[in-house]
Amino acid sequence: SDLRAVLLHLGLHATQQLSGINAGFYYSTTFLDGVIPNPALGTALVGLVNVVATMLASSLMDGQRRVTMLALSIGGMLVSAAVLTLALQGLLSNAWALVGVILYVFFFELGLGPGCWLIPSEVFYNAIRMRAMTLATFANRVTTTGVVASAISIQDAWSWSGFFAWYGSTALVAAAF
Repeated sequence: SDLRAVLLHLGLHATQQLSGINAGFYYSTTFLDGVIPNPALGTALVGLVNVVATMLASSLMDGQRRVTMLALSIGGMLVSAAVLTLALQGLLSNAWALVGVILYVFFFELGLGPGCWLIPSEVFYNAIRMRAMTLATFANRVTTTGVVASAISIQDAWSWSGFFAWYGSTALVAAAF
């Protein structure tokens, strides 16, 4: 039904932002400070990986099933969030924190990043596509605002490792979704 498809799409958009990806971008210099010698360089590297992974995803999305790309994306994000969390807790060497955030961004861009924008153009027919995309975009932006606005509070309460453990766990919810 149309309602089920719209709700599924709203959930996909919310999941995209509940991954904490934007807060990860916005605060990467902050959480990499003291972890690697040059956090600004780490942030630039994360941005470069974002661009490269987006270009890779644009070629893969047309040749692979959307569900496969989403599953790969969410699974990779879960593993990389675990690596990042362990590194920020000091259980892995500091270099793993940078590897973790790079892989988190990479896997996000392989499926969850572009997928929630691409899939509706294929799922919804013209009569409801505009309304469904408007609702989904609204859900995406509201969720982003909540995640980014709460990032520092979560970091203060749980540290950056707690932040990534919390938002990385959304991958488990997304997998069930």
